[in-house]
Amino acid sequence: MKKKILFRILLNTRFRDIKSANKKWMSTSEDESWLAYRVHIFMKYTAKSLIHQKNQLFTAIILYLDSTEEVVKRLLAEYEELPPNIIFLNQDKEETFMETYLKEDTDYIYEVRLDSDDCYIDTFVQTLHNVEITEETQCILSRWGYIWDHHSKRLGNVYYPSPPFYTLVYKAKEYREGVRYTLKGGHVGACRLNCILLEGEQYLFVLHESNILATFEHRMQKTEITDTKEKQAILERFGVTE
Repeated sequence: MKKKILFRILLNTRFRDIKSANKKWMSTSEDESWLAYRVHIFMKYTAKSLIHQKNQLFTAIILYLDSTEEVVKRLLAEYEELPPNIIFLNQDKEETFMETYLKEDTDYIYEVRLDSDDCYIDTFVQTLHNVEITEETQCILSRWGYIWDHHSKRLGNVYYPSPPFYTLVYKAKEYREGVRYTLKGGHVGACRLNCILLEGEQYLFVLHESNILATFEHRMQKTEITDTKEKQAILERFGVTE
């Protein structure tokens, strides 16, 4: 069975289809200082997580607003060049990119959800390649992970019944024809699909000053890890160095 693994990551395009309610957010997401911080966080966490994957048979696209292309390119020039399978992409060019991407022969498309400030463990892509799916499989879900506070340097195990860490599984033919799952109620909708649940801690949820939940206490069912060596060993599995 041939599969293609695609990480689809949104840099500043999250609410691009919601007009009135998010004008303030949209204005902020086009601000250069906001973008500089988000690119910094992406490079410090998400990019390193992708680069440290033991299996590099994946493609990651990081989508940004057309109106911010000049700023994004200028910011990226300040960092070391990313590997060719990690691509910053103008959202207006996504359709053209996908036409080429989908031309290659494959049986399944795995669309991995990941925010531009979070991480997966270094064996995650290999796990996706190894997991045995059925004809009915629609989603591969990770409920166990870690939470990391960028500022306080606190780390904890976390269990999240409807996490934003999931991979949608599509038959390639149907995906090319435009089939996409509707996730009713947001991330919780992924749990309602026909899911395979991964064992072990798979993700690192990063808390920092410009994400939605910015304090360590906001996450439930968590056990803090205080041993310095244990913390360092865990963070290294995600490509994080402090």
